[in-house]
Amino acid sequence: MTRINKTTVFVGRQRELQLIRSLEQKSSSSLVVIKGRRRAGKSRLIEEYAAGKKSFYFTGLPRTTKVSAQEQRSEFCRQLQKQFNLPGIFFDDWEVKNCLGSIFQ
Repeated sequence: MTRINKTTVFVGRQRELQLIRSLEQKSSSSLVVIKGRRRAGKSRLIEEYAAGKKSFYFTGLPRTTKVSAQEQRSEFCRQLQKQFNLPGIFFDDWEVKNCLGSIFQ
């Protein structure tokens, strides 16, 4: 479960929060990617949405010329393993069927 950072006030993101909440009404799955300048309230928006929900929150590695796509996938696997106590998993691409197959085998 995601913990809300009570020291940070949630301001100016009501429109984005409502947009994310509206996705719950869909009959299909959705993946929401939130990106932008640092210190713009992205993490706080996610925390506000996830309050009281079971959720997975992934923070990618900082973008540099030295970070490869595979390193991002490995970090994603590491965070999945940690948050869900999963055995060793590995993704060699971002295809959902491959990722989920790796987790649920």
